[in-house]
Amino acid sequence: MHRAVRSAFVEVGPERDTLVQSLKAAGAAIAAWAVSGWWFQAPMALLAPWTAIAMVGSTVYQSVRTGVQQFAIIALGTLWASAAMAFTRDRTMTAMLLTLPLMMLLGNYRRFGNQGIYGATTALFVITGGVSSTSTVGHRLLETLIGAVIGLLVNAFVLPPVHLRSVRDRLVRLARETADVLGAMAEGLGEEDGLEKSEGWHHSAGGLTASLQNVSEARRWAMEGARWNPGGRLRRAGPKPPPFAEDMRWGRVCTRVLAITRTLETINDDTELAPPSPDFFRLLSNVLG
Repeated sequence: MHRAVRSAFVEVGPERDTLVQSLKAAGAAIAAWAVSGWWFQAPMALLAPWTAIAMVGSTVYQSVRTGVQQFAIIALGTLWASAAMAFTRDRTMTAMLLTLPLMMLLGNYRRFGNQGIYGATTALFVITGGVSSTSTVGHRLLETLIGAVIGLLVNAFVLPPVHLRSVRDRLVRLARETADVLGAMAEGLGEEDGLEKSEGWHHSAGGLTASLQNVSEARRWAMEGARWNPGGRLRRAGPKPPPFAEDMRWGRVCTRVLAITRTLETINDDTELAPPSPDFFRLLSNVLG
């Protein structure tokens, strides 16, 4: 935690990006509350900052897509819960029985993405509010729209995320992690009974695959981050990400390192195999180093 906090303040990287996006989400929520709760004195002002927080996504495109999905499911939850309250004459328990099972099922519909749960939670807010009238339903929809608009504007025009640097950062980290694995094997094989550490080497080499997947994920974020994003004009984008061929090259490197560690682990575990000579291990140590 200390390293992450320090990195966020002293160098550009994923930690600082997380800090910026977190502060933007908090700022969007405060602004949405100021508009709906303090200025408009809306009866359900909570919906505006709640929506604004969810709108500050990792990319501007994601914010737009999330906004459409979220507003649709929240509007549906609001209308259905209000209709249930009117039908049951504001009986809370009966309205919940008519609303929550359906909203939970609709929340799993793939078109709503990860925003489906907001339908049921919005319905809960509406039902526990206890009042169902045309004006209150309109207020709830307006407050949701205010939060969505503010969250989108904050994410798009206040240090909009670009994500071009992430691919390079992830590749650099992958190279360092690969060097650490090779260095650990080189050092261990130069010692007596160095193969006893082969299981740890194999585990570390397996982690390189996860790091390679992080590179692919960062490249996807870089492509999505450029869509509908004014950040190319509002922020310095920096150098372009390394070509995709680098991902393929490091994929081959990780595969070979994993194969070496698996072979060494097999030699250590299988007593029926004749182990190579100490001279071979010294030569292999030099090569890996």
